[in-house]
Amino acid sequence: MKKFILFDNDGVLVETEYWYYLANKQALASLGVDLPRDRYLANMAEGISPWELAQAAGIHQAAIQSSRKLRNRYYQESLRKEDIEIDGVLDTLAELSEHYRMAIITTAKRPDFELIHLDRRILEYMEFCLTVEDYSQAKPHPEPYLAGLSRFGAIPAETVVVEDSARGLKSAVAAGIECIVVDNAFTAGQDFSVATKKIPSFRELPSAIRALAHQDSAAPPMNRLNPDPPLIQPGIVKQSGVAPLNRWKAVLWRRWYPTGHYSFPVLRVHLAAFSGLPFNIQPIFLQPHPARFFKLVIALPTIALD
Repeated sequence: MKKFILFDNDGVLVETEYWYYLANKQALASLGVDLPRDRYLANMAEGISPWELAQAAGIHQAAIQSSRKLRNRYYQESLRKEDIEIDGVLDTLAELSEHYRMAIITTAKRPDFELIHLDRRILEYMEFCLTVEDYSQAKPHPEPYLAGLSRFGAIPAETVVVEDSARGLKSAVAAGIECIVVDNAFTAGQDFSVATKKIPSFRELPSAIRALAHQDSAAPPMNRLNPDPPLIQPGIVKQSGVAPLNRWKAVLWRRWYPTGHYSFPVLRVHLAAFSGLPFNIQPIFLQPHPARFFKLVIALPTIALD
């Protein structure tokens, strides 16, 4: 059963994606750098800053910083004068608040976020809000959504993420959380193939989350963690041809896991017990699979295995 909802902000709760793109485009133009929309969206999906285009063009860092400030001014002007409301958000949040605990996990800057919600009631339904200043790595890294889980004291199986972009979807998937994508015209061309569900409007969110409860009831319970992995042997590293240096890592172990039923800390402890090695096993990434499973890829420092 789902108990917690983690919302993205821009493009989900407010219609701001286009205005942020336009502010970046206008600011980069002042440096003589073009920012096509398709290029911006492709970079956005990978978490690549549009300002890397300016750096690649050899523009001095001081000029880039000045243009960033210009971008911030353009964007905040748009936030003040443009209509960024999304139909049905408040009514739907009121309905969801009767059944779920909710929060916002965004890569927006705190000043922009506060301006967006200055005269809106969205935050009345949220227990907390995390902005880009609250974590060291932004989406698509899993840290933002893992921070949301930690703040709630929640596990992935009890939680659902609501997103509108491929970058946010990747972040949720990497955190092991099921993700519902709400259609947004600006990001519509991005790849959402690994989303748990895609819905055309925010108003359909309550029924989409209820549908997940029926799927969860058919999934194995949390206490049935029985991967039965093989013991990790030093010979695997030698056969891989990876040099035994501290800076190297080798993929040693893979297995499929049902979506949302296993958290990173649990897997670290469980796999460490099987490995027989005195090292903290670190998940490198969760590889999505169309059948809503994930392949966990494990790596260890190879220096200790010779």
